[in-house]
Amino acid sequence: MSLQNLKIPTPTPNESPSAKSLISSLSLTPHPEGGYFIRTHTNPLTIPSPFPGQVGETRPLSTSIFYLLTPHSPIGHFHKNRSLIVHTAVRGRGRYVLVHESGKVETFVVGCDVEKGDVAQWVVEGGVWKGSMLGEGVGELLITEVAVPGFDFSDHEFMAKGRLADIVGLEAAEELSPMLRSEDQGLISS
Repeated sequence: MSLQNLKIPTPTPNESPSAKSLISSLSLTPHPEGGYFIRTHTNPLTIPSPFPGQVGETRPLSTSIFYLLTPHSPIGHFHKNRSLIVHTAVRGRGRYVLVHESGKVETFVVGCDVEKGDVAQWVVEGGVWKGSMLGEGVGELLITEVAVPGFDFSDHEFMAKGRLADIVGLEAAEELSPMLRSEDQGLISS
């Protein structure tokens, strides 16, 4: 898919009854990337942190979350983590955009309809920028994420506009800029 055909959704003013029910049923809270989440598991096994600058620190072997995009919060803003993350679609349909430091941009549809070409499970290596968005006309996109080693917010970084332009060039950066997090959005650790 060319970036010219990328349709970035516009948030709605309120959550739908379906989204409200899902948020309540799963006890989700707003995520700083956009959407909603809850940590569902922290592996009790720990390992030494494999990341530079964290000598002597330990991490859970893995952590997992539910992550939800809704029409009210339809974009998961560009960010990267140090950990490898395995994603699995649970409900709905959306699009992921991966930006590699080499300048390569990947975009693919995620969902549960594999017969129609949806990607139901995908892996994002640590250090790759990723963003997500709700599919057109879709009520919600619910996925699970498993981070290995376990997620720590100190390993998380939001992409800045200048960084996006440095990687993909000005034209592509302009098209992808709605997927950047605005500076006034608060941070919450997950």
